[in-house]
Amino acid sequence: MKITQIAEKINLNQVMDISVDVHKDTLHFFFASDGREYTNNFLQRGQSSM
Repeated sequence: MKITQIAEKINLNQVMDISVDVHKDTLHFFFASDGREYTNNFLQRGQSSM
């Protein structure tokens, strides 16, 4: 069996890092886009957002 591996280039202009801090009852998230920072909190388990 011959295995060929092809390297893929990643366009970092289309990559976004999102941080999520998961707690028992809430999710806290953060991301940055176009020089602006966004953050929010959400309740888990079908509860409405904060």
